[in-house]
Amino acid sequence: MRRPLALCLVALAACAARPARPTTVRWQPRSGPTLDQLLNVHRAWSPSPSPDGRTVAFLSDSAGLPQPYAVTVGDAPVAETAWRRLVTATERVQFVSYAPDGRFLFLGRDTGGDENTQIFRSLPDGASMVSLTPEPRVKTLFGALSDDGRQVAYAANSRAAGDFDVYVRPTDEGAARRVFEASGHHEAISFSPDGQRLLVTHDRSNFDQDVFVVSLAAAPAPVAAPAAPPAAPAGRRAPRAPAAPVAAPAAAPVAAPVPLLLTAHEGDVRYQHPIFTGDGRRVFVLSDHGREAMNLALLSADTPLVGAPTYVVTDEHDIELVELSGSTLALVFNVDGYSQLRLYDAADPEHPRELARPALPPGVISHIAFAHDGSAFVVDLSRATSPDEVYRVATPSGAVSAVTASDHAGLDRPTLVEPTSSTSAASTASTCRSSSTPRGGSAPASAPPPSSGCTAARSRSSTRTSTR
Repeated sequence: MRRPLALCLVALAACAARPARPTTVRWQPRSGPTLDQLLNVHRAWSPSPSPDGRTVAFLSDSAGLPQPYAVTVGDAPVAETAWRRLVTATERVQFVSYAPDGRFLFLGRDTGGDENTQIFRSLPDGASMVSLTPEPRVKTLFGALSDDGRQVAYAANSRAAGDFDVYVRPTDEGAARRVFEASGHHEAISFSPDGQRLLVTHDRSNFDQDVFVVSLAAAPAPVAAPAAPPAAPAGRRAPRAPAAPVAAPAAAPVAAPVPLLLTAHEGDVRYQHPIFTGDGRRVFVLSDHGREAMNLALLSADTPLVGAPTYVVTDEHDIELVELSGSTLALVFNVDGYSQLRLYDAADPEHPRELARPALPPGVISHIAFAHDGSAFVVDLSRATSPDEVYRVATPSGAVSAVTASDHAGLDRPTLVEPTSSTSAASTASTCRSSSTPRGGSAPASAPPPSSGCTAARSRSSTRTSTR
């Protein structure tokens, strides 16, 4: 035993004494877009259609900072040189949205990138812009516009830096009123069709939310004090004052309706993107209560939920976005890192019926908005072979057409290729997916879906684990 061990030690010493051979690294650039091209590719995103769907406003970084533009929808995508710039500003614009009645355009803008977003209102052509939330040290989160275009809801941390309360104010003139005050992060999400109620979410974490229904009914006016009796003529007794009505003192405030918590639960449960059904009696919401994936549930708008909700659209993939106009329901699924858009007839909210699927190119959707007349909706789509662009989807046919054609800085798009996806099972009760660019293909023009990742099965309250 000792002799072989000694020989091994001698051999190791000899190897250590030999000088290391220098390593030569040869770098050979692949054909494809240059860094300068990639830095000058322009994008279009966050679209909002006019009430009749004929005009689309959106954001673009073609001016260096995100700014709002508009185009008239035609048979072909509109080139960047033909876009109409709505506002000329030196600060970034964070959102743009048409009012449902078409009277105004709403924009969000901060100062110097401080993220203290303020809400502005202008005419549809961008003229006569005024601030609706002139508090530059307050962070404002745009929420929703009522169906009649008369109210705007938003959240702001005016009261305390760490608490976002919810406010509603007229879209023309008038003061804002706080309709929901509580500790934590809250956001205004959706008005009821009649504008009398508002859905509010409370985010405790990325994996735990609640949904409230807030009544916006105006508090009754306080009872007026009885009028003083007239003065008596000289030499006469003053008339007896009338008995005062039995009522609360005139100055006593009238309590606002208490917000209704719809989704009381224990543990981490996600409730996201709530929206009223057309009759205002129920609420569509995305949830993973008792499930592995985010699916579409239906809640009563008047009765708190007990236990898990009733799911009306189920799938093994997460639903990430939901939007409703009339009876047309649009859902965006995350299928292996790509967005899959599906349309449903939700005339019967308990049994949505799937319609023809729109033939969108493969990519990722981050925003969806319906025209007020329901004739179409618009989405932004980020693709591996093209920067973000705006697309229009007609309803109920699902016909797809491109709306914008950004300047792509001379990219040779035919050389850009889609990554291929693969799926494999792991021994840890999880599914692993990866994507790769075929050899010889150029780098993608914009961020592709995640290149790799494993989705581990999570255990829920009483719980089961999935071994897909």
